[in-house]
Amino acid sequence: MLIYIVLLCLVIPVLILFGIIFFNNLAVFNLLMFEYFLGTLNNPKEYPPVKLTQYIKNFWRELFYVTSKYLYRPFKWFNLSVKGDKQATTAILLVHGYCRHQSDWLYMRKQFKNTGCPVFTINLTPCFASIATIANESLPKKIAMIKKSTGCYNIILIGHSMGGLAASYYSEFLDTENSVRAVITIASPLHGTKVSVAAAGQNGKEMCPNTEFVQTLCERMRQSPHKYYHVLSRLDNMIFPWRSALLDSTPESQKLILSRASHLQLLHIKEVATQLNAWVRGIVS
Repeated sequence: MLIYIVLLCLVIPVLILFGIIFFNNLAVFNLLMFEYFLGTLNNPKEYPPVKLTQYIKNFWRELFYVTSKYLYRPFKWFNLSVKGDKQATTAILLVHGYCRHQSDWLYMRKQFKNTGCPVFTINLTPCFASIATIANESLPKKIAMIKKSTGCYNIILIGHSMGGLAASYYSEFLDTENSVRAVITIASPLHGTKVSVAAAGQNGKEMCPNTEFVQTLCERMRQSPHKYYHVLSRLDNMIFPWRSALLDSTPESQKLILSRASHLQLLHIKEVATQLNAWVRGIVS
């Protein structure tokens, strides 16, 4: 009897958590689903002409990646850095998104061996503060540690979702030593996203469409001498509209636009890893 009680105490919270994640994910996808049924996603210039089954696939795929945050939670406290060449002068820092942690990069962190650069990850804190506060409290200390441990003075920041905003903010406002060689954003709401109206915290509010924060940051990025690169998907379930992940001043050679990938799936696609490698090799050469 005691065993059954213990099992129930363990299983019930897990089921409740999964249920919350499931319905939250379903609510997010409903935005795209409504648009699909209304026919507004059928403009081939804006959205790929895909079948309903593609949305269903993306839903279950994204549900797995969202849930993996909890499955891979122990990796939050692991050292996930990857050693580079001894003569390397540039290091890569991977910055996760809103309410996530460094385990999001378990696949991608191993894809930079051909660049020779050491690779590092970070856990952003505090979770629901403003993006400026998160960047200020997390990135300077981590980058200082990277420089000290590797001797790499140059840094390439690669940020997913909100992490791209935090990385860009650091590059434009906090990089007093001019160490950032380039910033690569992956599915980052540079102009905000409609989905963020339901997000908690100051950072969630700042990621709403055309807030003062994103407008100021984007204007600074447009006038910046720093190089920016963007990876995004037209079927991103979190960046709506998808063009929000683009900076209009960025050259075409510094953009990768996929047609069918979901938000977190972009961190697990070989095509994305190949393009990131090519960009990084061009930056460090």
